[in-house]
Amino acid sequence: MHSRLVARKISSDGSDAIRVADDQRQSVTADLTSDGGACYKVAGRSRQNEEGVLEVCQILAQRLRRDNGGVGEPRTATGPERGIDCEIPIHDEVLQVQVTRPATPDFWQKLNRDATAERSISSTDAADDLFALVQAKARKTSPADRAQVVLALDATETAVHAMPSVAKAARERCGADIGRYGFKAVWIVGPSDDLVFRVDEASG
Repeated sequence: MHSRLVARKISSDGSDAIRVADDQRQSVTADLTSDGGACYKVAGRSRQNEEGVLEVCQILAQRLRRDNGGVGEPRTATGPERGIDCEIPIHDEVLQVQVTRPATPDFWQKLNRDATAERSISSTDAADDLFALVQAKARKTSPADRAQVVLALDATETAVHAMPSVAKAARERCGADIGRYGFKAVWIVGPSDDLVFRVDEASG
C-alpha cells in the first residue's frame, strides 16, 4: 500500500479544495468554486492497468467499517476472470468489487504522455461523468452479474468527483437511474474514507 497525504479546505462561500500527495510522486489538486465551476489536475506518474485498485478497495473498506465492524481487509480477487478487482469480506459474505475510474480517455492519455493533465468542468458535469461511467459498465455486465457486483467509481485521482456536493448532485440527478441498473451497490471512492459516498439511491 502507498502512503498518501490528503488535505481539504472548505470555505464559508461553499467552495471546496482537495490536495493529495503520495509516495509515488503523484500530486492531485481539485477545486470547486461557489458558483459550481470545478477543475482537477493530476501531476506525476500515471497508474497503469490494475495498479492502485487494492488501495481503492482499502479506502472503501475503511468507509464500510463505520457502519459494520465486521468488514475485513480487502484482497485481490482469485479464480476465473470475471472482471472483479478485489474482494472485501464482511462476516460470512464476500463483496465482489469492480473498480473503474471517471474522466475522458484523452485525460489519461495526456497524463501518461506528459506526466500532467488538467480538466475544467462544472459540478453537474462531474455528476454526469459518474452516471456515464455506470452506464458504460452496465452495458458490459449482465443483470445477473450486476446484482453480485459492488461498483467502485475510483475518484482518488479525479478528486472533484468525490466532493460531497458532486456526490449529492449525482444522487439528485441520477441516483434513481443508477439504482435501476441493479448493481449490488455503487460507491464513489475518493482519496480518503471521508470522501466515499454511495450514489445508487435518489437520496441519503
